[in-house]
Amino acid sequence: MNAEILVPSIADDPRRDLAVVLNVNARGCTGRLVRRIKRSVPSANLFLSRSLLEAQEIVDTVLRRRIRLVLAGGGDGTIVDFANRIRRGIAATGAAPASGPALGILKMGTGNALAYHIGSGSPVGDLRWVRDGQPCRRTSLNLISANGRDVPFVGIGWDGAILNDYISLRERYQDGPLRPLLTGLSGYLLASLLVTAPREWRLRHDPTWVSVINTGGPAHQVGAGGRIVRSFAPGETLYEGPMQIAAASTTPYYGYGFRLFPYATSLTDRFHLRLYSGGVPHALVNLRSVWNGTFASPALTDFLVDRVHVVASRPMPFQMAGDAAGSQQQMELSLAPDPLQLFAPERPRRRLLLPGMTIKVGKQAA
Repeated sequence: MNAEILVPSIADDPRRDLAVVLNVNARGCTGRLVRRIKRSVPSANLFLSRSLLEAQEIVDTVLRRRIRLVLAGGGDGTIVDFANRIRRGIAATGAAPASGPALGILKMGTGNALAYHIGSGSPVGDLRWVRDGQPCRRTSLNLISANGRDVPFVGIGWDGAILNDYISLRERYQDGPLRPLLTGLSGYLLASLLVTAPREWRLRHDPTWVSVINTGGPAHQVGAGGRIVRSFAPGETLYEGPMQIAAASTTPYYGYGFRLFPYATSLTDRFHLRLYSGGVPHALVNLRSVWNGTFASPALTDFLVDRVHVVASRPMPFQMAGDAAGSQQQMELSLAPDPLQLFAPERPRRRLLLPGMTIKVGKQAA
């Protein structure tokens, strides 16, 4: 991962050079926000997507018009899907990935891991900043190839289970008085407390077992602070034992500023693989350290890898870039060849996470 300062030269002709693409189904894409954005960008360069078909049509238009910068509004799934469609469209022409438009994020999703990662601010403020040619920071973010998609994070186990339980609770009480509590971060916490934790407690005597094989180059197990404590040769077994979550990421964040993968950017040619075999109560009791990325436990095992094969003893809930993706018993994960280029306004800011917990998001480590 690396970052650099740049000034997009779009102010001279914003009608041609800047487009805004909004997923109208995103949690933060309200009618009021859309009206404010309409006042900041020409109507011909504002695209509203309501379906995958419309998303592809928008990508085709952006590439045909050779638009240089795109601000995409939505959550992590929206951003990753749009970026992959752009990359496939460019590859179909035989052009280099760098020839496509630069991509920025208007934060409108639920977790917004990528927006936290690059330091996105308010959607309208970021749009006006970029439109006016103010300095921006470009971040090169590695991706993980998993099941035919390139994503920043992926996993089986709790992360997928909590996501599924969150969606189920929202659907069950969408018309009741509990609906406000089941939206966003509070919804995820309630889903984990009321549904995921009790179910996992009932299954505590029948844990899922997982085997992780290093199918790439040298892999490294890391301890507290990211210190390498052991290295593994290609073909060696990294881990074999009980598992509650097996997840991998190239970004430290898992939404809401949650630093689930504190070593994701430690090496530019590796991603962070995290395995946890403890119980939900243990994680919740240590929520503060889990949240800020300092959690340490014998039940937690971390690796820096470039390719692994993960096999579980039974199918487990599966998520890709924060979107529920059914169940999987195996994952083949590898570092994608082309990093994703993202840009955001270059202005320092701080964001409150939980009481007493703050994190700077205006700067990225080199």
